[in-house]
Amino acid sequence: MDRALAGDNNTYDDLTPVEQQEIVRRLSARGTFIRDITALRSTAKRTLSRRRPSLGAA
Repeated sequence: MDRALAGDNNTYDDLTPVEQQEIVRRLSARGTFIRDITALRSTAKRTLSRRRPSLGAA
C-alpha cells in the first residue's frame, strides 16, 4: 500500500477494496484534494465526498 501511495507501478485497481479505502483515508489525512483522489480512483467526486466521512477522513 505504501508503494501505491508513492506511485510505484501499482495501480489503484490492483489493490483490494480495504486497501483502496485506506489509500483514500491516508490521502485525505495528508490534505490531498478530492479532485486529485478521484483522478487516482477513477470515480466521481460526489461519490468520494459521500464516502469520506465513513472512512474517518472528513
